[in-house]
Parts: sequence; C-alpha cells; structure tokens
Amino acid sequence: EGEEINISGTSRLSDRDVQAKTEIVSLRQVEERGIRDVSEALQEIEAVNVTTSGTGKQYVSIRGSNFNEVSVYLDGIKLNRAVDGIANLSVVDMTNLDEIEVIKGGTSILYGPGNFGGIVLLHSRKSETSKISFIRSIGLTDENDQDLSIGLNFHSSRFGLGGRSSGKSRLYDGQSLYTTIFNNLQSSMNFNNSDINYRYINIENSTKFLSGGIITADNMNVNQFAFSGSILNSPSWDFQAGVREWQWEDNFFSNIDRNLEDKTEQFRAGKTIRFRNLSTTIQVESEHQEYIGDQVIIDSYAAYKSYHDNAVLTQNDLGYAGVLRYEAVDVAPTLEKLQFEFGLRRSDLKYTHNQQVENIILQDTTSMWYSFDEKLKLSTFRLGSFMQGQFNNRTYTIFFNQGYNQRAPTLNDRQTWGTTFEQTKEYLAELKRPVGDPQDKDFLESEIREVKAILESMAEGLNNEYVTTSEINLNLLSDNLKYNAINSWEIGGGVFRNYYLDKVMYKSIQNNLLAPYNRAIAWLNGFELNGKIFLWNNHIMLNGNFTQIFPSDEDAFPNKPGRQVNFMLDLHYRWFNLNLAHLYLGTQNYLRHGVSYQELDPQQTTNLTLSAQTSIWWFNVSCNYAIRNLFSNDVPELLSGQDTFEYYRVHRQLITIKLELHQP
Repeated sequence: EGEEINISGTSRLSDRDVQAKTEIVSLRQVEERGIRDVSEALQEIEAVNVTTSGTGKQYVSIRGSNFNEVSVYLDGIKLNRAVDGIANLSVVDMTNLDEIEVIKGGTSILYGPGNFGGIVLLHSRKSETSKISFIRSIGLTDENDQDLSIGLNFHSSRFGLGGRSSGKSRLYDGQSLYTTIFNNLQSSMNFNNSDINYRYINIENSTKFLSGGIITADNMNVNQFAFSGSILNSPSWDFQAGVREWQWEDNFFSNIDRNLEDKTEQFRAGKTIRFRNLSTTIQVESEHQEYIGDQVIIDSYAAYKSYHDNAVLTQNDLGYAGVLRYEAVDVAPTLEKLQFEFGLRRSDLKYTHNQQVENIILQDTTSMWYSFDEKLKLSTFRLGSFMQGQFNNRTYTIFFNQGYNQRAPTLNDRQTWGTTFEQTKEYLAELKRPVGDPQDKDFLESEIREVKAILESMAEGLNNEYVTTSEINLNLLSDNLKYNAINSWEIGGGVFRNYYLDKVMYKSIQNNLLAPYNRAIAWLNGFELNGKIFLWNNHIMLNGNFTQIFPSDEDAFPNKPGRQVNFMLDLHYRWFNLNLAHLYLGTQNYLRHGVSYQELDPQQTTNLTLSAQTSIWWFNVSCNYAIRNLFSNDVPELLSGQDTFEYYRVHRQLITIKLELHQP
C-alpha cells in the first residue's frame, strides 16, 4: 500500500561517502508507469536534466553541470567514455536494473576525481528467486517503437545465476531507426558473512536509414567482479574490479572514416572500521583509461582539403581516499543525531600523449607530431556536518558540506588541443592580413585580440580544472498526523555554490575549428525546493520539485535550462495505479558547435499512465497503458519520413505487458 516511486531525503547517507543530497529511484515501481528508458526515470528527479541527441544518445547533467562532469557507474564499473568523460545512458538495459541512486554535488570522495556535478549509481537486479520474466512493449502511434525482454533466474540457498536478453528500437530523429540489443549475465555466491558477484554485459547498436541501409558498428562489453563481507573474521571489506571496452567504426559517410577504441580498467579495495562514535572508510583505487583513434576527415567546405588524425592516448590514476566520521546520538531533547565528517582523496595521474596529424591539400602533406608525458597530482577535500532531531512532533534534518575537487583535461580536450594549436596560429596569421573596409577592420581587430588570448592560454598546454563547492540543505517531515485525509508530508530545500578556476572552454574559429583553452574564472550557483504529501491511507501521493540555476555564462555551461519544475501525482488502489507527471524546462540558449546560439522556448511534457497488477497462481501479471506528451499534436506516424523530430517531445501511446513465473 502506498508504495513510493521516489524515495528521497536530505538526510540519506550514501554508504561510505561524506553526507550529500541523495535520491533513490526504485525501478520496480517505475515499471508501473510505463517508463522504459533510464533517461525518463532520471528526468523526474530534482535538479537532474537529460539531453537526447538525434541519434538517441542520452547524456545526464546534475545542477547545470556539463555532461562530462557526472560519473555514471553500472554495478561499480564506470560507463563514462575515456576519450571525453561522457556517459551515454542509452546503453543501459533498464529492464535489468533494480535501483538508481543519484548523489548530487561536486566533491564526492570515493568515486574518483572530477565529478563536479555528481554521481549516478545504477544497480542491477540480483538473482534472489528462481523465475522467468517476459516484458513486451508496443508503440500504438509508431510501429517502430518496440521493446522486448526475456529473463531467466535460478536461485538456491547460496548460489544465484541469471541472464537477460533485451532489445529496443526507437525512431529518435524521425529519419533513422536505432536498435539496441542487450545481453546480461549475472552469477552470485552468498555465504554467512560475504557475497561474491560477477556480471557480464554486451551492448550492440545498429542504425537503419529509411532508404534501407543498415549500420552496425557500435559495440560495448563490460565485465565486473565484486566481493563484500568479511576476510579472516575482519568485517566490512569491499573489492571491485572490472573492464569496459567500446569500439566504433564510422566509415559509412562520404567525408568521414573513423575507427575508435575506448577502454577503461578499474580496481577498488575498501575497508570500513568502527570504534565507539568513530567510523572510517579507507579505499585504494586504480583506473586505467586508453583511447585509440584513427580518423580521416575531408573538409566539407573544400573537398581538396583533408586531415588524418592518428592518436593513442592513455591515462592512469592511482588514488587513496578516506572518510572519517564522528557521530553522537541523543545530544539534546530536540537533537537525536549530530554527525561530523571529513573526507580526503589524493591521487597520482600519469598521462601519455602520442598523436600524428597530417594536413593534406591536394598532393601536399604537412605532418605534425605531438608526443609527451605528464605526471600530475590531484586531490579532493570535503568537510560536512549533519543534524537530525524532533521539533513540534516533526522530524528535521540539516546538513552542510564544503570542499574542493580537481581534475585533468579529458583525453578529447588534449587530442583537440594537439589538432588545433597549429591551425589556430595559421588562422591568426590570416586575420593579420590588411583589409580595406573600416567595418571589417574593427571586427578583425576584436577577433585578433580574442584569438591571441586563446593562443597564449594554449601555448602552455591545458591546466587542471579546479572547483570549490558549498551546499546547505534543510528537510522537514511530519508523519504523526491526526488528520484522516493527510497521512504525512515532507518539504525541503537547499542552496549550492560552485566556483571554478581554469575551466576548460572551447572557442569556435574558422570553419568550425574548435580550440580548447582555460578560462580563469567561472561559476554555477542555484537552489532547489521539493515537497511531498501522502493522502487517504497512502493511496495518493503528490510530489513536486523546483530547481533554478545561475551560470556565469552559456559558453562555460551550454545547453542547460535555467529553470526546471517537476510535478507528479500517484494514485494506488488495490490492483489499479494511475500516474500523472508534468515536466517543465525553462528557456535555454542552445550552443551549437561552440559558437552560435539558438534560444529554445520553454518545453512542457505531460505524461499519463494507467496500470494494473495481479497475481494468478505462480504468475505475476501487469499491464500498463501510457500516453507521453498528452497534449501534443505532433504524432510520429505523421512526421516520420517528412521531417526530423525529437522522440521524447512528440505524442506517443504505448502498451506494456509484463509476465513473471516465479518459484512458489
């Protein structure tokens, strides 16, 4: 009765890290609402925004951060690409997930450096019971919109084995059909005081044009091993190791020929120790990233010009992290818990850069070599406090944290620097040529000053980015009410501040040439509000949140709405569920190719889902009917083949059926 879809709270403590604003989404309840993609589940969370490209790639932002400032982990393995630090959520099989955890804020201690926006933790389902599951989703307004998933789990007293194969197809842009196939395998062994888990995941993407041509060149494999429990009667050990490999072949366009490989290897070992009011977590972690790229690109403005870029970039980070926590209980009649936390992470990072760039004009070839090694030291610091107590029969929680974080430029930043540094100097030489028109002369003088400043910054390479963060959050809960209609209510809010030094930026110069450089100062501030109320024996839940961000400029934090509002209504009664969700994104300036702005009007989405669940003998059966963009007149079947459209912004109707045969 009254099952919550989002379990959130300012007082939630992530397993071992310093206190931060954390929200949990349970995928078992999300299924009731017909949500089939991770992006849709995340979009409803306060201060979380997901952008979907025309090719279906889904990138997450937290509190206005850039996409490469949020780390996404699937069962402890980082999904972010080594080359640019961005995670594509569309490669995640949501039918195999159990829970999503979002940790907000830029100074997490136990998840590596550079998470200026926050962390997204994706937890897969475990083989806890023996069962067979079947999920089928059909698009009523678009026959191309299809999902199919079949899972099989076996579980004994100590051993579990499970597998799932899923597929989904989407017409994201109205012109091409994108199909993703997921294969998951999981095994586990459970003992009295320890657990061992192994997972294997394979993802393959294909693209079919309306003309009939099919592209199959995108593949990713993930292997993960985890151990948690006691060793030689010493409890609270944790080990994780894994490898993520991604390959991409892109030789099906007339002016592009690319072969890319991207690999990440990870290892983490941690131990938690408790003594009276003190607890500490110590962790050692190693991350190896490798990118191999071979690209031939013909200039779209002049076919006789082309360049060949061959790069092998590697980065190794060896880090040590620790969190120390002091906790006092029953401090005063109105103060139940008082907690102070301190976290520190230090790491040695080694970067190796080998790149050859050939500029080809007719028969003329100019080669440039960039080969160097760098050794850097990175650190993250966080200090926090947390209070929980009772005031007028209401539970309050307050926490505050402050800290700083560092990160090195991404491999893509460094590769682009190697590609564009010489070309930027050539562009400056062209600008200095004399012109006759006084108006052109004024423009050129301004452009020369800006390009000179960028070259001065680029001349010494790219510096590490540095951010200081501060956050304060308050939450108030009342669940001991005497009213018949209202069972409980909860309200909360927070303010956050992020101040950046040496922010990596891009300047678009001649023919969309992007030149990376460091900007001395940038900032990203904002506040959040949220509220929740349960009515009539928890049969009805109303949930809403509001986020407002204030970036220093769109160049530093492009393509983010300044305002975001979400509102949800859930009605549960016996076997019937109704969900109504309204999402609002404010006006945003969309930055294209690092130079031109397009102001996008506010976007509003209203989704309605009706669902029913029942159990018959050994079977669990559920069915839901979902309407996405309830009030939109744009229908995929009318737009398809005529014009491009954004999949998540058009009117869609879906039916999903789930059938489970479980062990009695």
